[in-house]
Amino acid sequence: MFYLSKKNLVELRLGSLFFGTGGGLSFADHGAVFTKALKTSAKIPVKKITEFAPGAILASVYGVGDPSKNTAKIPTLIKASVKKFQKLTGTKIDGLIPGEIGAEGQAFQTAAYLSLPVLDSDLVGGRAAPEIQLDVFSVFDLPITPVLGVSITGKSIFLEGRFPAQEIEKILRPFFADNGSSGILVGYAVKAGVYKRYGLKETLSKAMDIGRYLQEKNLGSLLKKYSGRKITQGLMKKTSVKSSAGFLKGQVEIGKYSVEIKNENMAVYMDKKKIAWAPDVIVLLDVKNTRPIHNTELHKYKNKEVALLHFPAVGYWKEKKNKKMWNV
Repeated sequence: MFYLSKKNLVELRLGSLFFGTGGGLSFADHGAVFTKALKTSAKIPVKKITEFAPGAILASVYGVGDPSKNTAKIPTLIKASVKKFQKLTGTKIDGLIPGEIGAEGQAFQTAAYLSLPVLDSDLVGGRAAPEIQLDVFSVFDLPITPVLGVSITGKSIFLEGRFPAQEIEKILRPFFADNGSSGILVGYAVKAGVYKRYGLKETLSKAMDIGRYLQEKNLGSLLKKYSGRKITQGLMKKTSVKSSAGFLKGQVEIGKYSVEIKNENMAVYMDKKKIAWAPDVIVLLDVKNTRPIHNTELHKYKNKEVALLHFPAVGYWKEKKNKKMWNV
């Protein structure tokens, strides 16, 4: 177990930006979420899966919709939502699973409000993803439900039975849109003993390790330790990204290479031939500051020197049938 505090926060934020692969939350926005969490609790415990009893209940609790809506209500809404979920399901949540590396600050914020530990793992599996079904629950067909959605207006919706991730999203997206455009979702409840068999372990610790290398500007050691490679380094000559159908889509060009974007960096092409693709980790790096680039800020790097990095997928994302889920 370790504790997240102001002392090691930058390490996690940098590592999170790295595994966000251009998506997730921006460095500034994620920092604001973490700051709120650490104002509530100066030290937030992060536990390995082996530090939970096999029967302990882990769950994911996170905000949905427009985060700017009625932010003052969020702490109260989180507490009320978890209380209602526990009453409806007859369970007690013992720890929180981050949704993805790249937006895990939401789990820490919830952990601070509820005085709960965060699991050293994440649902996606060591990175960010553009679609809800790209996670360990879908890979191994684990039940996401029961799921509780509570809107900022106080209305709630409770789903039981075997719903696939995409169907849950189709139901909940309009519910939140019609009821204040914001709210809290509680679900993905699983016993620690079950999660231990399927989830990728210590992905937060790995992000922090990456963050330390980035702080030290030690790219060579980072590449060596994690079997990465620098595909190219040069001036970012062209960026073309825009919002489309709920995603940030487009591409970036660096010499003869281009990066396809769908929130995250999804694929790399060399002279129009695809040479790397998600779930492998594809990172655009600001060479001057050794900092990963968030795709909402690509316009700032036009005609500036960037590096294009590639790291192989890990865990269940190495398997061919699971790679196909990314549809890249």
